[in-house]
Amino acid sequence: MPTANIEWAEPSGSGSCLHLGSEVIHVRHTLAHLAELLGASGFVRIHRSVLVNTAVICEVRGSASRDGIVLLNSGRKLPVSRRRRIELDQRLATPSA
Repeated sequence: MPTANIEWAEPSGSGSCLHLGSEVIHVRHTLAHLAELLGASGFVRIHRSVLVNTAVICEVRGSASRDGIVLLNSGRKLPVSRRRRIELDQRLATPSA
């Protein structure tokens, strides 16, 4: 499965759920492991329970000093924590290779 098809991921039981539009795939990897595997492919952890593909981010709402919302191209809204916002802003500011 191409990583570009994955929009975001969240923990589920002892593994994680990968969200590909309306399709959800369960995998036996923790979110931390997925973050390691997919980090070089443009994925970033934006909350303790959310890993997102930066290519599908449409907008980031809220200030860096408080929790906010990430809006995806699909219209889905995901939480972004203050702690993770700094890394997200850095990743979005860096052009992809």
